[in-house]
Amino acid sequence: MLKTSIYTLLALMVLMAGCAAKPPPESSYPAWITGQSTEYPASIYVKGRGSGTTPAMAAQSARTELASFFEVQILARMESHIAETMDNDRYQQAQQHHTHINTTVGQILEGTEISQRWYSEEEGTHYALATLHRGNTLLNLDQRRDQLGQETALLVDQARQHANALRAASLLEEARQQQQHLLALGQTRQTLEPLPAGQLSRYSQTELQQMQRERLQDVTFTVNADTPGDLQRQVTDTASAALSSWGILMDPEGEYTLRIVYRPEPLQFREQWYWLRARLEMAILEPTGEVSAQQSYEVRESSRSETTARQRAEALVLQKVRQEVAALLFNTSTASTPVE
Repeated sequence: MLKTSIYTLLALMVLMAGCAAKPPPESSYPAWITGQSTEYPASIYVKGRGSGTTPAMAAQSARTELASFFEVQILARMESHIAETMDNDRYQQAQQHHTHINTTVGQILEGTEISQRWYSEEEGTHYALATLHRGNTLLNLDQRRDQLGQETALLVDQARQHANALRAASLLEEARQQQQHLLALGQTRQTLEPLPAGQLSRYSQTELQQMQRERLQDVTFTVNADTPGDLQRQVTDTASAALSSWGILMDPEGEYTLRIVYRPEPLQFREQWYWLRARLEMAILEPTGEVSAQQSYEVRESSRSETTARQRAEALVLQKVRQEVAALLFNTSTASTPVE
């Protein structure tokens, strides 16, 4: 499903870019519009052409074509890195990769210049040429990659030396996020000039995730679910499975506690519909009983059937627990907040 979605997105981007870059046939048009100009050689510039009913629209269209060029190339290259992540984490990783790609492309486009403008009186259309200097962009990318590489290495070193396993895993998660951004920068650079093998990144996603599991393998957890009815067992099983997937040992007397509280409000009946609102709270408790990480979520569901409304809300709770345990786990810190 993810692979199909990526290919669909790539196809749409290519189609959009192709439409934006289609030059007019008239020979009277400037050479930079028809693509025959030697003033902006491809060896020195990355170019985007655009058109619109106003100069501003033409300039934006040109920048969009330039952005599409990078996005298509980077997305195609990133598929293998998304595929190497854990199966139950792959969709979230794909979203994170896409966020880093958008951030990287946005930073690159800050160096874009609108080098040419032209107006066709016959068509009533404005044209613009956006250019990006390859050499300057490569220099900026390399400087940013060096900085991120140093930051990632520092986070990994801190994680290896940290006595608290949860905090170490959190530092490694920061390193993994930095590494995703570093990968996006490296793949962006690849679109401009190939990098030697092995220089895209120092650590792979698999390596960093394995480091996290190694630090967590001696950590013991118990799940304390405060939920109504049979949902308590389902929440406990779901949370335990999510923790175990990271190598954490489940123990009724575990040193850490994952506390999950689900508080549904009284069901409301309006206009032939049952409306349910609830609060889901998740927290990690230290052996001392203090909170090292916590988060709360609002749950809303509705149905013409009272039973269905409750079932849908409970299904959302299980889904949220499954998705958010890792995020809660890796956002732990040494700061503590008393439990009420």
